[in-house]
Amino acid sequence: MNFKFKYVPALRYRQEEKGALNALAQHITSKTLPLIEIVKETPNIRSTKSFEEIYSKELDALQMPFLLDFPMYLPLAKSTIVEVTNFLTAVQADVKVIKIHTISSHPGQINEF
Repeated sequence: MNFKFKYVPALRYRQEEKGALNALAQHITSKTLPLIEIVKETPNIRSTKSFEEIYSKELDALQMPFLLDFPMYLPLAKSTIVEVTNFLTAVQADVKVIKIHTISSHPGQINEF
């Protein structure tokens, strides 16, 4: 068997990680496949755009292959930020809540490994 191993750095999609990912985009090789975790419906409380408008535009702009994860495995404790708890609870209750149409046509989409 011929295995094609990849380095998969896991990044929560926060301001610092977005900056690092954009800065490193030109250096990411075919042996690297970032895993982006989205844990909140909007990046900040003041955002007036929808989940779809925000993330579709930002992720389409990456122009690199990536994996996308909504980490439903995270334990939600009393100390968890309210926005994270609300978002992940909705995702866990109904996966249909997640509507990112343009990701399926992203130029870096991976259909098979």
